[in-house]
Amino acid sequence: MDVIKLPKKFRMVCYEIMDGKEETLDTLESFSDQYPHQVAAVKAEIAYFNLDYEQALNLDLAVLPYLEEWYYGNVSDEHMTAMTVAAIQLHREQELIETLTKEQTRIRTENGRPQRDRFCDILMDYLKRGVMPFADNDMNYPYHEP
Repeated sequence: MDVIKLPKKFRMVCYEIMDGKEETLDTLESFSDQYPHQVAAVKAEIAYFNLDYEQALNLDLAVLPYLEEWYYGNVSDEHMTAMTVAAIQLHREQELIETLTKEQTRIRTENGRPQRDRFCDILMDYLKRGVMPFADNDMNYPYHEP
């Protein structure tokens, strides 16, 4: 899968959204034909920020197979971690475990990226144990909303 270089205008729209300028959401939509996965990922991030876990998880489930299109390597880790938090909050752990298992199969078949493959294992372990990702000392401390 090829990495997609986003135009400066797309990045500027994202910065405006981060600054709270909601009117730029319409501008973001104008990129949905050319960059559908990136637009969906930005919408997922907005939904996470607004604590709309249902919307965010649904968007990220659709984007998951395309997270390798980003230039920055931490995008997939951040989205996959947020998906895990959302799945635990929504009691959709089993659904995400099944999705991550399919993602591992895809990774192994297409490109064999061992880091993402291993990260899927780590997140599935959190889901099986019902522990929020990266809790202190790996114990299930009460989760605090952002």
